[in-house]
Amino acid sequence: MASTTSRPETIDQARTRLAQRARESGVKLRVDVNTGRWYATSVSRPGMEHFCTAHSCTCEGFIRHQRCIHHSAVLAALGWLDFDDDAPDAA
Repeated sequence: MASTTSRPETIDQARTRLAQRARESGVKLRVDVNTGRWYATSVSRPGMEHFCTAHSCTCEGFIRHQRCIHHSAVLAALGWLDFDDDAPDAA
């Protein structure tokens, strides 16, 4: 009998999936022109923005799981993820 266990998702696969989810959820990115800091809109808390870097995000999801849609959207905008499609745009 063949094994039916699936391989766990890699971190790059998770980030690509989360960046796609960010796009579908309408996450918007903004770069502060004075500081170069990235901000991403919150889906669960309209009007709130999360501070993101290429290595982190201030949202609860990233703090808990070390990955989130905001951080993944920034990575996609920087061109650091393999996307078949256009990455989320920074405002």
